[in-house]
Amino acid sequence: AGAAYYYQLDPSDDTWLETKLTSTDSEAGDRLGEAVAVSATMLLVGARGDDDNGSGSGSAYIYEIPTVATETKLTASDAAAADQFGNSVAVSGTTAVVGAQKDDDNGADSGSVYIYQYDPSTDAWFETKLTAGDGAAGDGYGVSVSVSGSIVMVGASGSDDNGAGSGSVYIYRYDPSSDNWHEEKLTASDVSAGDGFGYSVSVSGNTAIVGAAWDDDNGSDSGSAYIFQYDPSINNWLQTKISASDGGTNQYFGRNVSVSGTTAIAGAWRDDDGGAQSGSAYIYQYDPSSDTWPETKLTASDAAMLAHFGYSVAVSGTIAIVGAIDTVNADSTDGAAYIYQYDPSSNTWEETKLTSEDVLGYNEFGTSVSVSGTTAIVGAYRTS
Repeated sequence: AGAAYYYQLDPSDDTWLETKLTSTDSEAGDRLGEAVAVSATMLLVGARGDDDNGSGSGSAYIYEIPTVATETKLTASDAAAADQFGNSVAVSGTTAVVGAQKDDDNGADSGSVYIYQYDPSTDAWFETKLTAGDGAAGDGYGVSVSVSGSIVMVGASGSDDNGAGSGSVYIYRYDPSSDNWHEEKLTASDVSAGDGFGYSVSVSGNTAIVGAAWDDDNGSDSGSAYIFQYDPSINNWLQTKISASDGGTNQYFGRNVSVSGTTAIAGAWRDDDGGAQSGSAYIYQYDPSSDTWPETKLTASDAAMLAHFGYSVAVSGTIAIVGAIDTVNADSTDGAAYIYQYDPSSNTWEETKLTSEDVLGYNEFGTSVSVSGTTAIVGAYRTS
């Protein structure tokens, strides 16, 4: 059925207090927690396998912070079987975004995205559906989503603009005067067939990051990511390409990415530093004096073969979180998430490991992560 785990930092002893989230109508196969997101006021958890409107139609659940006692279920107004609504989620303020990568409006598996804006006067969530202006079959539009204020970003990693599966990204800006979301399309300058540009996306203000985990710059499927900084003076997004300084074949750098202000993170879940497929993550902090993004590499203090550290990543300010879905813990539980808090005095990232006592073998704890301030959420979609 699945679950998500909500963590709040207790500053009195610097510990992270856990609350388990499940849905009131949970059923086997819902995959609750495969996608998660958190903001200052709410948690959003996807369940792309939910069957309310047909097999695999999907749903998402909103939980209000801090009590998380109130649950609101979202389903698409035009939901259909196999749409996988909830395969990706994002939240900012009172705006929630949910991807449905298998929706068929522009052809089989072209994909769509639903934006929900909360109206406190009616205590209701109003839905707006987005599809790509040039959407086509197999694009997978909505495979990834992100939102920051009035900007929504959508990945379509199956798009074929620069070759089969080269990928593309769409940015939408909300215009309250017309109540419309205006579309802009991004592709990378050197993206090519099979790169999967847009499989992961994140936006924070005027900075965005896009993963291309199947890029081949450092070997087959070594992976890369692109940082875009919006320059309003020229109404354009300026691109910087990043890849792991020690990248190699089949590391899938950029499978998951996140950005917050001038800090970005990218996972490389099949890196081998701590053993085959132990995994790693890379943090980039922007230096305006040199207009560069210096790199810091993270690996788990207890790194082990096949842990897959870096399978999921997120960052908020000076706190980052990294999922390691196959870590085997001393208490026989599987999966972990590692929280890193940046100490500017020493220029180091201090690690705290999160596990849950009721997550046993192969429950995929850490398959998705999100953080906002001192609140974090970790998905475990196979938890019963």
